[in-house]
Amino acid sequence: MGNVFNLRLERKKRERQREADSAAARRLIHGRSKTERKTEGAQRDKSSNILDGHRLGFGEANEVAGRETINRDRGAQDECES
Repeated sequence: MGNVFNLRLERKKRERQREADSAAARRLIHGRSKTERKTEGAQRDKSSNILDGHRLGFGEANEVAGRETINRDRGAQDECES
């Protein structure tokens, strides 16, 4: 006599394997997993925040270089008067 096995369990095992195979194929087609996308997004945000933290403001670059700053809000009339 041959081995006895439960058809219902074998059917479920086959279905799980088929779903796992199709999921692997979809992962190859569509790219990265959700955790990879979230990790990359967090790294991008962190590097952007670090870069923004080191950026000089509008007038700060001239002040650091020792040059005069022009107040652009006052307009061209104030530049002619001085």
